[in-house]
Amino acid sequence: MARGKTKKKGNARQKALDVHKKVASKIIEHLEKGIRPWNKPWKGGSLGFGFTDLPVSASTGKSYRGSNVWYLSLIREDNEYVDNQWGTFNIWKKKGEQHAKSIGSDEYFGVQKGAKAHPVVYWKKSRWIEEDEKTGEETVRHSFHPKYFMVFNRAETGLPPIEKPKMTKKEEKKKKEMAVIDAEKIFDKMVEDLEIDFRESKQGRAYYSPSQDYIHLPNRDLFKTAEGRVGTAFHEAVHWSGHSSRLDRDLSGMFGSEDYAREELVAEMGAAMLCMGAGIEGKALDEQMENHAAYLQSWLKAIKEAKDGGAKFINSSASKAQRACELLMPEVFGYEEKKKEDE
Repeated sequence: MARGKTKKKGNARQKALDVHKKVASKIIEHLEKGIRPWNKPWKGGSLGFGFTDLPVSASTGKSYRGSNVWYLSLIREDNEYVDNQWGTFNIWKKKGEQHAKSIGSDEYFGVQKGAKAHPVVYWKKSRWIEEDEKTGEETVRHSFHPKYFMVFNRAETGLPPIEKPKMTKKEEKKKKEMAVIDAEKIFDKMVEDLEIDFRESKQGRAYYSPSQDYIHLPNRDLFKTAEGRVGTAFHEAVHWSGHSSRLDRDLSGMFGSEDYAREELVAEMGAAMLCMGAGIEGKALDEQMENHAAYLQSWLKAIKEAKDGGAKFINSSASKAQRACELLMPEVFGYEEKKKEDE
């Protein structure tokens, strides 16, 4: 089966690379300030309910994927946007018209003058069959083609903010406590559903053993907070997902190496996303990061030594973190088993 080429292919890939460089630049900017940008106090929402701070598409209601999550989250933070909805100019125009009709108004509620669009990238998978002219043997091939969109935050439109339930301080505290309890249940269910070998002991170290394929956490009373325990559990669960029998990431790197830095970045990003998906605050990741400064330096070193300014390093890590979340928390991130012909 012949496969056609388009003139815009190279241009689209260059645009996608430019977007990836923007993402890398934004993350580097925070790392140089000593801040892990994926460890922000973004408050999530319980599984499938309420509000979540994963940036979502105003068109589909689904959360964005990979590096788009971090880029849009940082843009939102920098501009202090209240809402987490993003959409193209046309999507907001349509929603604005619907809102105007619902209230009997002629006012324009779409994207407002002076608003700034931000790029997001979507990679579409193509699959085709190549036939050997001599043998007639057919081989399944696939490739990914980038598509990019310019999106605006809901706050850049004339639409009213999404209404969130008003709560007293006492109610907010109770909700937070319940969110942590729910997050612990989510991890327990994760262990049960995925048959994770999970161990606890008095040993004051959290880790995942690739050779023996098990997760170890210190006993519950050795953690400073319940959030810290759950965040640490999610961090190690992301490492667990990289085993050769699952997502098959390179887990052999030694501390200080690029491979080690990359895997820790995957685990950090993945754990932060799982925290958002489970409804607990990003500070849950603070507890297991005793070597905070050392990790920051290892990431900056690997990023700055890359020829493309760290774009591939960061975006590849974000993509792998996304895949880990899909496996570990399919209720939020979705997961589809890969078919053999797609491997």
